[in-house]
Amino acid sequence: MRDQLVMGSLEKFKEIHPICCFCGGKAGTESRDEVPPRTLFFGRHWPEGYQFPACKNCNGMSRLADQAIGLIARMSLLDEYADRESIIPWLKGVQNNSPDRLPELVTSPIEARKLLKNAGIVKSADEFSIDYNIALLDEETFRYLDVIFRKLFCAIYYKHTQKILRSGSLIARRCNTNAFLIEDEGSEWLCLNFLQNAPKICRNGQDLSQQFDYRWGYSAIDGIFAVSFHLRMGIFGLMIGPLIDSDLEEEDTENLLVVP
Repeated sequence: MRDQLVMGSLEKFKEIHPICCFCGGKAGTESRDEVPPRTLFFGRHWPEGYQFPACKNCNGMSRLADQAIGLIARMSLLDEYADRESIIPWLKGVQNNSPDRLPELVTSPIEARKLLKNAGIVKSADEFSIDYNIALLDEETFRYLDVIFRKLFCAIYYKHTQKILRSGSLIARRCNTNAFLIEDEGSEWLCLNFLQNAPKICRNGQDLSQQFDYRWGYSAIDGIFAVSFHLRMGIFGLMIGPLIDSDLEEEDTENLLVVP
């Protein structure tokens, strides 16, 4: 039933989904929040079935991060929409509202040529390596985007378990750019056997999986939920939760998300 009730009146939506699914059930529903944000999608056409109950605070807390991820996720040579939309409006938006979150563009022709070579990309004779949009992201940028990753996990958990994660729940996350595709380990860390479920991501029959896609798994016995995902073809991630301290390795504690 939840998958169907994404349209219609807000009051009817609130009757079916009375509690915000992002803050541990501490607040009532005041709005519908699109997760992932509309900023990720070509023409802002987000997939059907991905509106979620939110309080006013949770809906608005990711506003600037939504804009930043709209830019960052588009900076991919693998993005099939790259020739159909301009990245300039997204660049200007982040520059105006959160300039410290602008990706670090590669400006050295030598470094750009090296990165393209490592990625196995062959440019044509009339192209320059520096003409490619290549950006470097640090862990601080991913931490800035954690508000989006946390909302994504809470939303998908709610959608598929019909439960709200409790306040204080711990979520382990691992994220990377498409640079991981050229690393030795490839995408193996995204392909857990546990992730058996593959929902259809579409709107009005149009496949949107190149812009957003995920796999998920849930163990009702121990209550553990996991999801691997990609946002456009620029950001890839894996999240698992809710966890307890004894589940965590020491290195995991640096990449924990906490439900407020």
